[in-house]
Amino acid sequence: MSKSRVVHLGGIFVCCVFMCALTLAADQKPPTKLSDLPVEAQQAISAALARNLPGIQSSTLTASDGVNDDEFGYSVAIDGNAVVVGAVFARLGYGAAYVFVKPPTGWANMTQTAVLTASDGQGDDFFGSSVSVNGNTVLVGAPDATVNGNGGQGATYVFVEPASGWANMTETAKLTASDGSLDSRFGIAAAITGNTVVVGADRPGSDNPGPGAAYVFVEPNGGWSNMTQTAELTASDGTDSNDFGDSVSISGTTVVVGAIQGGGNQGPGAAYVFVEPQAGWINMTETAKLSASDGAVGDAFGFSVSLSGNIAVIGAYVKSNEKGAAYVFGEPVGGWVNMTETAELTVATGKPSDLFGYSVSVAGKAIVAGAPGFHAARGTAYVFLEPAGGWKTTSKYNFVLSETFKNGKDYLGNSVAVSGSTAVVGAWGAPAQCVGLKCAPGPGEAFVFTAK
Repeated sequence: MSKSRVVHLGGIFVCCVFMCALTLAADQKPPTKLSDLPVEAQQAISAALARNLPGIQSSTLTASDGVNDDEFGYSVAIDGNAVVVGAVFARLGYGAAYVFVKPPTGWANMTQTAVLTASDGQGDDFFGSSVSVNGNTVLVGAPDATVNGNGGQGATYVFVEPASGWANMTETAKLTASDGSLDSRFGIAAAITGNTVVVGADRPGSDNPGPGAAYVFVEPNGGWSNMTQTAELTASDGTDSNDFGDSVSISGTTVVVGAIQGGGNQGPGAAYVFVEPQAGWINMTETAKLSASDGAVGDAFGFSVSLSGNIAVIGAYVKSNEKGAAYVFGEPVGGWVNMTETAELTVATGKPSDLFGYSVSVAGKAIVAGAPGFHAARGTAYVFLEPAGGWKTTSKYNFVLSETFKNGKDYLGNSVAVSGSTAVVGAWGAPAQCVGLKCAPGPGEAFVFTAK
């Protein structure tokens, strides 16, 4: 499956479920509550309620030029009134990122405001594999781009919104790694806050992949221009093929980097925290290492990461036969230190191959985690709200964000992003096209869920 941020709902919703009378055998008792029903029925009813809860609005974002297999929704990002959606095979395989600006009347079903492309793009660059937006600046990663003759070295492109507003455009600047090499995959993950960018490169080297790296770029005084990194971040215990840099997130002066095979060769995965020194970013190893207390080899802990203030969320979608989990880490009062989770989030009704935690995002007191393998890969996303006493281990989510798909293999939840009271969820295979049991991806869609 292809790879790659819930909603503050403004109150507590009280919902009543009215069920049709069931014809039962004389010795059977009718179900009296939702938990009495089979797991499949519970999930279906929860999803239906989530789609129709008063106060939640769902809108569909699509590309005006979309065609099947574009994988629109492969990556998503949101900040304020702007949403960015990556489509890695759009435009004959060159890839594109689509900007959507919230209309004055609110989010609605719509096509893009602008299309962002690379001036030097080539087919299969995987442009749009990662996207991030902050204010008037958008990042788009192209991890398979050829740089200096090295296939797959990768690049990340910076787009600054014109004074007149977003319009179809090529990049303002191109970011690369000074030590980039064949198949480094620089740009597999990218994030921006303020004037600081972090980019992951998870597989340096072709025949013998190295330990990976993350690169920090600080915007020059004169504005973004083509440049190499300000600093390089690495893991003190990094080993070859640990995929360090497969995911990145940044908030304020703190960066989190995932390594899905960290913690030893073919390990359970790890995430690394880097705090900017007082003198500014420099080449450095981690401030702290985050790990799961119940981690097992192959969990893919660190496949997705998200950071907001003093809360980090790390996804491990392979855990428990691909049921998946999301781990919450709260920064200690004295600052980040090597630690295991504050809380573990799972889904009580989860099934093998749900892939819960494939994508994660945190904002304020809300966490959203995608499960693109749910229900014949139609996919869904789960919302968890922080309890009054702080984050606790739980398997009970607060809300489900889902859509009605006819066929399956739509992969809703492969990417998620959140800002304020709005969440955007990608579904790179939607709407899937099926003939019999054979299904092919559609052009891809993204869905905005927002509190009214």
